[in-house]
Amino acid sequence: MNIPFPKLWEGSKRSIVWDFYETSKSKTGHVDYGPFFTYVTTRIENRSNGIAPTAAENPIEGKWLRFSPYNALFENVAQIETAGFFGSGDCPPPAFWVHVTGETIVSFIPQKYLAMASIGVDICVNDTLAWLPEN
Repeated sequence: MNIPFPKLWEGSKRSIVWDFYETSKSKTGHVDYGPFFTYVTTRIENRSNGIAPTAAENPIEGKWLRFSPYNALFENVAQIETAGFFGSGDCPPPAFWVHVTGETIVSFIPQKYLAMASIGVDICVNDTLAWLPEN
């Protein structure tokens, strides 16, 4: 069963991390995720347009997720086990990307999707996906 998550991946392919990996590797002989992080940052900036509601205006329950593409094994176990919620290399949906820090993408997963996301995080053994500590 493959449940589509079209709104969560709108404008991006689920194979996005793999595509950047293959492009980088073929040109340089080593993996450079710089263009991928540039793409992610642009997506985040274009989506927010500088307007972000405060927590008091729009309280959302959920958890913060860390994604490290450098650790990706491309077995796509999280993608398969979550019926396409995650993408290639276990990438979380672009709809939830909120910040790039170093070589990590931080996503906020709303409560509605926590059960599905938890399946992917739990099955990911290579530290590509991890919940950030709650403060």
